Amino acid sequence: MRKTARVAISYRNYWDLPRIFVAKWRRKLLLFECPFDEEREDFEDYFVIYELPSALANRLATRSWVGLANEGRYIGRVAVKDVRFPFEHGAPVVGIRSPIPKDESHPMGGFELGWIDDEVFEKLDLD
Repeated sequence: MRKTARVAISYRNYWDLPRIFVAKWRRKLLLFECPFDEEREDFEDYFVIYELPSALANRLATRSWVGLANEGRYIGRVAVKDVRFPFEHGAPVVGIRSPIPKDESHPMGGFELGWIDDEVFEKLDLD
């Protein structure tokens, strides 16, 4: 049995879990976005995943994430239930390096840090 590893995420828009976050996996900068369905007044049960240009990482801490998916390449979807967030929102995060480089003038960058289990990446075709 393979042991899961932690993958750092930077997230915004926490509801019952992070609803939009960025992770780095095998040198790829990935955006996971859980759309909100206005008619149902609830979030969808999946994340849509986009590969973002790596150069964008330097600007993610200081810009709006609205429409961020438009700057990426569609990768696919993964069910929310298949993404595990083994951290507590708002709890101090120790030993996790942000996938977004921090700017000296914006030490927190307007996002929070956490991690996901790496097994979610096995469900994606990222090669």
